[in-house]
Amino acid sequence: MDAFNVILIAGMHRSGTSMLTRLLAEFGGVLPTKLIPPRENDNRLGFWEPVAAVGINKEIMKMIGSHWIDCRRPRTERIGGEPLLNLQNQIVQFLKNEYPSGDAPRLVKDPRLSRTFPIWRSALAQAGANVSVVISVRSPQACAQSLVSRNKIIDAYAVMSWLRSYLEIEFSTRGQKRLFVNYDSFFDDNRPAQIKRILQFMGLPADEEITIPETLVSAEDRHHTATNDAPLQKDVTFVYTTLAALSRAEPQANYTTEFDVIRGRLNAAEYYFGEILSDSLAFAPLGNQRFF
Repeated sequence: MDAFNVILIAGMHRSGTSMLTRLLAEFGGVLPTKLIPPRENDNRLGFWEPVAAVGINKEIMKMIGSHWIDCRRPRTERIGGEPLLNLQNQIVQFLKNEYPSGDAPRLVKDPRLSRTFPIWRSALAQAGANVSVVISVRSPQACAQSLVSRNKIIDAYAVMSWLRSYLEIEFSTRGQKRLFVNYDSFFDDNRPAQIKRILQFMGLPADEEITIPETLVSAEDRHHTATNDAPLQKDVTFVYTTLAALSRAEPQANYTTEFDVIRGRLNAAEYYFGEILSDSLAFAPLGNQRFF
């Protein structure tokens, strides 16, 4: 298989990955033939997730005993031998068979990539692909509020899942060509700057004013916004403010060292609270109790 270009779109669930994928497609990225269909009361404009990619990621998570909103470390290193080769082959065949040939970047969007990226990275390296990663950043409060509303997940659990998702995707994409993009910036005066950064990332001219159809960036579909006075655990605050700064192209000195410390603390908590950090409390019936 000849070398090809791939852009993986990752981030927490409800972080704006769908809108970001629509924009990347508008700017020349190509989508596969089979996408998960939209749902009127959920993502009415579409999820833009490849059916095959979601299936592969669900298989990975099942193999490591994890799930889409798990707060525990995704132990993808446990997959090896024939099972790993099979997953790698599935990924390569999906990218080969469901996209048009050519140099246009093949877009693969699934929030689960925040947890399964190491498997994809190994498959794409063997295939000789040119890999880029775009990470959609959104405040933990807004993501949690959306998950509480849609999935009835306890907000404190959703925030911990947010922390895990971003720590994992930041860690596993170090050394890759990557771009952090802040979802909320598309609804304020920072939109032109974000668009310019995306165009530059894709190697496209960024010196002309770009008009984005409102159907692609719709405030109507932005159902939740964060409240500024909502207190958060300090590690969550540090990770979000750092990622938000990176999405503004503001250098953050030595942030990876602190991220590693935070990730280590979260990993260590599994020794004592592994079962609690699984899905056992994610949907516990606590009525209207809230944690932020």
